[in-house]
Amino acid sequence: MITIEEDAVFYNGTNIGKFVHDENHIEKIELEQKYQGEGYGTRAVQIYLKEMADSEYDQVTTSLATVPEMKHIFEKLGFQRIQNPDEFDFLHPSFPEDTYLSCYVFRFSSE
Repeated sequence: MITIEEDAVFYNGTNIGKFVHDENHIEKIELEQKYQGEGYGTRAVQIYLKEMADSEYDQVTTSLATVPEMKHIFEKLGFQRIQNPDEFDFLHPSFPEDTYLSCYVFRFSSE
């Protein structure tokens, strides 16, 4: 069973990595190597999305996804790459605009 507590990911009570977030913004997910590729990162993001939906957020954003595995998780779960950085106040204005193409947004449906 995967849980998120503070900035950590736990599997059956064992701390397996970090899940750093600020309200509805994912900063970083890092799992210990032996737990990678097993679906734990995907499950942690799903749990987080449920918590954000229950908290009535209308979207979740991410920091840069610098590894292919994170890009895969975000895209698999329905995140979209950010195309217009001006829409998001977390983006630092000194970064080149194409940097934001590695950031993602998940918008909850209003249905």
